[in-house]
Amino acid sequence: PWWKRPATVATASAAAVLLAVGATTWLLAGDTTVPPADTSPPTTPPVATTLAPELTATTGTAPGTTTATPPTTVVDPPQPHFEATGWQLVTPPIELGGASAAVFEGTVASDAGLVATGSTGVWTSPDGIEWIQVGDEWDPVGLGVGVDILDLAANGDLVAAVIYNGWDAVAGVAISTDAEAWTFTPLAELSEGEQPAAPLSITAYGTDGFLIAGGAVWKTDDGVAFDLVHEGTNSDFWSSATGGRTAVVGTSEGELLVTRDGETWEQPPRLAGVLGDGEPCPWVSLEALAHGPAGFVAVGACGRHGTAWTSPDGFVWSQVPLDETAFGDLAWLHALVATEQGYVAGGHSGPEGAPRAPTVWTSSDGLAWTRTVLDESVIEDGGVLGVAIHLDTLVAVGWVDDEAAIWTADVVIR
Repeated sequence: PWWKRPATVATASAAAVLLAVGATTWLLAGDTTVPPADTSPPTTPPVATTLAPELTATTGTAPGTTTATPPTTVVDPPQPHFEATGWQLVTPPIELGGASAAVFEGTVASDAGLVATGSTGVWTSPDGIEWIQVGDEWDPVGLGVGVDILDLAANGDLVAAVIYNGWDAVAGVAISTDAEAWTFTPLAELSEGEQPAAPLSITAYGTDGFLIAGGAVWKTDDGVAFDLVHEGTNSDFWSSATGGRTAVVGTSEGELLVTRDGETWEQPPRLAGVLGDGEPCPWVSLEALAHGPAGFVAVGACGRHGTAWTSPDGFVWSQVPLDETAFGDLAWLHALVATEQGYVAGGHSGPEGAPRAPTVWTSSDGLAWTRTVLDESVIEDGGVLGVAIHLDTLVAVGWVDDEAAIWTADVVIR
């Protein structure tokens, strides 16, 4: 979505963001150029109750990274069927302020309600239906013009945002209890020349803490003090998820790091997969991770087709067998959220040559997915870039035909 940013954003901010998100922007833009073939062997359908006793770490392991040796884990089968019904468009009136396009890039649910962010600033809602803009759209967290919010997470009443501040050439984490007053902690100064490791994604960890991943991995137990817990690899970690004390972070190419305690990290094999015809994926894109009733789930793409992977423990991963109904069209899955009942993914899908339509996928177990197209009348394109669940309301945010969009649905357990 960053290519839709207003032209007045500082050149330094735009250049840095375009470099950081080049792969994702290529995918959204519909470029048909295919990267070199992924030679990783295809995975097999998931077996939830049996794990290999030992895994061998991939080559090129970063310092401090060890061989993954997970214990045998048995995952209870998921319970009731999880689905979303009654989708409706509830986008509030938005003033573009001179921008040519608008988009919501992410949303998260805290104890106090929902927060959505994007090119239109920061918005809050108690129920997902009524939304109020807070703060200045050009200065969303009080750090000045040229600030981008790259990712959001919530833990209790705390909302945390990964911030890239192109104006001051610094990146870090901003934390708030009301999405209006923010406390910013810088983690990397982005001066010219060699760039240090910078944060890109964030997820809740522990009672009041967060895990932040990017060029390295940081951890905070209170939102105040941040500790570097892994120096990173040669790639940036764009996604993360936690289940108890176990956490997984992943690069856009499917490289993973896993920890059981937030301190010691292990590197399982890279995600791999096959297309519907059994051929290996020409390339793998990992977009989002979450932990729910069936363990860890990852979503992204195998070539230009959407796909998902599941893992009971974060170490052993299997690609979900292709379901033509859910993933038969060209698709891109960007966002993922989990509750005690199931998983919701968001992105876009559509037949070859057709406009990309905003789409959500729901699943009780991470294996069987139901696809719902939110707007099939798109003229140019549209997509879902963030999903969240608050109480019994599911919220999806993104854009349709250059206009920011928010949809809601009722969560139903059958």
